[in-house]
Amino acid sequence: MGQDRVQGFPISEDTILICAKKRCVPLSACTVFALVLFLVLGTCHSKDVPPSSLLAEECDVAPEHRDFSQFQKFHLDTRHVFDVSLGDLAYNVVDSASVTREDDGRYLLELTILESGRCGVDECIWQDEPEVTGCPVLRSPASRYLDNEEVEWLEDAFARVNVCADSSVYCTRAFPEPGAIVTLTWDDFSASTYPCDDIPSLDYTQVADIQRLLRNLGLSD
Repeated sequence: MGQDRVQGFPISEDTILICAKKRCVPLSACTVFALVLFLVLGTCHSKDVPPSSLLAEECDVAPEHRDFSQFQKFHLDTRHVFDVSLGDLAYNVVDSASVTREDDGRYLLELTILESGRCGVDECIWQDEPEVTGCPVLRSPASRYLDNEEVEWLEDAFARVNVCADSSVYCTRAFPEPGAIVTLTWDDFSASTYPCDDIPSLDYTQVADIQRLLRNLGLSD
């Protein structure tokens, strides 16, 4: 018994017709599944919106490895974007920080940490933002001077920073989750984790490592 045919194509039981503008193209079920999988994965990992941790690898040119270990002044600043689609705030992370090399050669660390507080007890911030739940608070540990070993840790973290000179092609005005844009400044050089900024871009994963190091240093006895 011969196979059915549509527009000259042989049709079997596992064939699916894809039709548009009065024309049909027969595809096997396996081919359709593979196509759907490709579209789903392609959407999740589109180069238009690269994962933050791969930002430096998505540069128009090869990322630079910059050495900022001999800095005089370092500053970290966070901008928060409140949108229900960006998920909850990330707590227990450094929200702002500065490290200054003073005239006597010592390094002074100052920082604030975004933490989850208690409503009715702590001074909650951003309560007028409908997307914010709970009680976010900013706490500032006492400023402290870093010892020699801690300075070496910081210099090692700054010795090979991945910098993307131009990632504007990937700018879609979509903010990275959880809606926190982190800008790092070493002396007169600034870069951020957001490719739409008019400054070079940073690898978010590497920035998160720097934030963890600063938090550990700030909370050290």
